[in-house]
Amino acid sequence: MIYEIFMPKLTHDMQTGILVAWVKKENDLVKKGDVLFEVETDKAISEVEAEDEGYLRGISVEDGQEVKVGEVIAYLTSDETEPLPAGSGSQPTDEAPEQPEAVAGEPVMKKEDPSPDSVSPESVSPDSLERIFISPIARRMAEESQIDIHKVPGSGPRGRIIERDITAVLAARAATKPGKLANTVAYQDRRMSRANQVMAARMVESVQTIPQFVVEMAVRLDEVLRYKAIWQEQHQKKLSLTAILIRAVSQVLGGFPLLNASVIEPETIRVYEDINIGIAFQTAESLLVPVVHNAPARSMFEIMTIMDQFRMVASERGFQPEDLALGTFTISNLGMYGVERFTALINPPQTAILAVGSSHDQLVRTDKGFGFCSAIALRLSTDHRVITGVYASQFLTALRELLENPKTLILQEVDQR
Repeated sequence: MIYEIFMPKLTHDMQTGILVAWVKKENDLVKKGDVLFEVETDKAISEVEAEDEGYLRGISVEDGQEVKVGEVIAYLTSDETEPLPAGSGSQPTDEAPEQPEAVAGEPVMKKEDPSPDSVSPESVSPDSLERIFISPIARRMAEESQIDIHKVPGSGPRGRIIERDITAVLAARAATKPGKLANTVAYQDRRMSRANQVMAARMVESVQTIPQFVVEMAVRLDEVLRYKAIWQEQHQKKLSLTAILIRAVSQVLGGFPLLNASVIEPETIRVYEDINIGIAFQTAESLLVPVVHNAPARSMFEIMTIMDQFRMVASERGFQPEDLALGTFTISNLGMYGVERFTALINPPQTAILAVGSSHDQLVRTDKGFGFCSAIALRLSTDHRVITGVYASQFLTALRELLENPKTLILQEVDQR
């Protein structure tokens, strides 16, 4: 029995994946559930498990190679000697390769040997007899900068050379260079990570294909801050404004289905029944959007726990594909960095994103005259093909009313405790 092993589709928009490393080797006996190889998508590195049992044979893709989704890359066979399909990577043969006849005064070369003209000094060095594990990005950087990868120590898994190793070599090289002419500027070219390339492409797509319309509304935070203190005392756990916003937005979105939707064709709007709130997170390499799935059913405590988990893995790029999939609405909060207001670009194919600024003092009229209160600016970017200014304003008004009277968001949990 022969089972095909192919590059899986790990995210809804995945077209290709980089096979980071084979965990199992040619002719290894594999059991169902064993990890076969690791795949790098635009968002994360994931382990791929065997769905059947057998001997791993016919590996046709090397570590670091980019592969199309659905392409067959190896086989599992119940018998070690079972013939593989024609054209597979390691098909055995009983025939010895044909050797050329010797010509007087010339060396005899095997057919599989490279021609003398194609052999570089590096390829025949003793170090080249050992297999070098290197990521595609690091390999391209090394080639462009003429760096001998045999002399670069790898800091990745199993000694794999990764981007930061090549960057370190370039930095050391720059430090030893003699001083430049006064009319030149020192610089260093850095190749974008795969995740950063995808983010860049999506942002270009956002501004080129989505007519974006922005509305803004100020929201008073006095009551939110008061009830936040009550919640923290009851639960003995810190509560972030982002968590409060996730719960508030998820409660309001049900009444504004066009904001929980995608434009999938010029004449088709896909309105989602589930409300999954994505949160923009900065990682070491790029901006990722992990998702709080089924947000309306989550308690404030559950949302805060999920947010804590996101923070732990954000700096390590440990998000799994399922953490980043199926978002229907996005929140981007830069308030903790002191940004009072900003405009966020819509995350395609969604129809809206909410930008949250920092709290600030706002002058308001009271029964006793004028006074100051704590407030934030909420700025909603929407797809103007679907959302009108009135519709967006009505959503922000409903969200403001809920945040300025947050008893149903927070006190309900306090009372139930």
